[in-house]
Amino acid sequence: MIGEVLGCMAGGRGGLRSGPASNRDFATALKFIQQENYKEGLEELKNVRSRWLNQPDRIVRAARHYEGAVQILIRKTVMSAQNQVSINFEVKGNKPDVDKWVEVKCPARLDLSGGWTDTPPICYELGGMVVDVAIMLNGEKPIGCKAKRVDDLNITIVVSDDIDELVVVAELSDMLNYCNPTAKGALIKCCLLAAGVVTLELSAGGLSDQLRNTLGSGLHLVTWANLPQGSGLGTSSILAASVLAAIWRCMGVQYTNTDIIHSVLVVEQLLSTGGGWQDQVGGVCPGFNVGTSPQDPFVKVNVEHLEVDADFLAEFESRLLVVYTGKPRLAKNLLQNVIRNWYCKDQSITQAFKDNYSIAEKCREAVINKDLKGIGECLNQYFIIKKILAPGSEPALVKEIFQEISKDILGGTLCGAGGGGFLVALVKDPDSKAGLQKRMQSLPGGEFIHFYTPQIDTQGLVVED
Repeated sequence: MIGEVLGCMAGGRGGLRSGPASNRDFATALKFIQQENYKEGLEELKNVRSRWLNQPDRIVRAARHYEGAVQILIRKTVMSAQNQVSINFEVKGNKPDVDKWVEVKCPARLDLSGGWTDTPPICYELGGMVVDVAIMLNGEKPIGCKAKRVDDLNITIVVSDDIDELVVVAELSDMLNYCNPTAKGALIKCCLLAAGVVTLELSAGGLSDQLRNTLGSGLHLVTWANLPQGSGLGTSSILAASVLAAIWRCMGVQYTNTDIIHSVLVVEQLLSTGGGWQDQVGGVCPGFNVGTSPQDPFVKVNVEHLEVDADFLAEFESRLLVVYTGKPRLAKNLLQNVIRNWYCKDQSITQAFKDNYSIAEKCREAVINKDLKGIGECLNQYFIIKKILAPGSEPALVKEIFQEISKDILGGTLCGAGGGGFLVALVKDPDSKAGLQKRMQSLPGGEFIHFYTPQIDTQGLVVED
């Protein structure tokens, strides 16, 4: 209901400006909604709106507050993913010794079809399906975290293995910027909250008391992602998955991939970035997988592992072209605009989402049937859908690359939401890769293109201690 009103107030164009929804006229309505007093909240929004329709700029500002209400509802719905986390924190096994490192490594993921359908609210209003494959690049799992218990009852975080990015949590007040995505270590702080190692509840005591109860020690964390910024390979969500696994290992609790996948959804809601679930599915689970979520307000992600033989893996790898375009993925406001367009109920947008789901179904069958041509066709169709959902997500250089290599590939797409980052394609002839690389680099701007050697990851997330 709120979403439909928002779409009308925004003129059905999804062109609403970004900005804070903090005018005090709307504070009571948003507080009601936050407290799940939905009837009172809707009535108050209606009452306030009548005073904000007298001029265009006030209509836009009112719409922004309606969007704030929508974001609260989405966040509350996605937080139901916590119900899928079945860790028993009362039962703890052996913890690693103090000062002993636990290392977690994860592959990146390539989304082959269906991305965007995993994004709230689409994933639970329409239902989601994404086909992905876990990959190593240049022989390594590029994303990871290492952690160790320490004597000092505080938390230290090193981001990207750079000592200049050291973040120290010495008391609970140091955690309060967890919901600011631009704050140093914010993602890791959200992981600490989602993992249950600390809480901001006053009744739980101070930081040192909480660490003594949950870890029996302090904690030192180091994270890394050996990928260019804005890669489109699911880096931040996969990094969160590795951090959660490292924390839980240090706590001595038992967990599953299902626990990690749903907890990363919680992390992204705490962080206020609002991502979907496809990245962590692809970075936690090995090989080819199909993630699905039902059309249901209780968010649940199911994963189907697609068994393929070694010959198909080798053939797929030999044809796989993974290229960093030199253009970082342009993600600013992209997610927000796609969600706005969804709520506007534009027929072309809603049909694109439905088609996207259908393409994922076809891609699943193509992988099962070892149909490389079919997978290539799905990649092409998927890229068309991405450009419909997020206009402008194909930089000029990327367009020129695809024009240059179109006759030599079975299909291709930009990874993630598009707008740059990594390009993935299946070549018709494995022996043509070297020639294609030279042709791409000869294009204007091609000197910034970088080529990676991909390998299908058959382990997924691994923990070493």
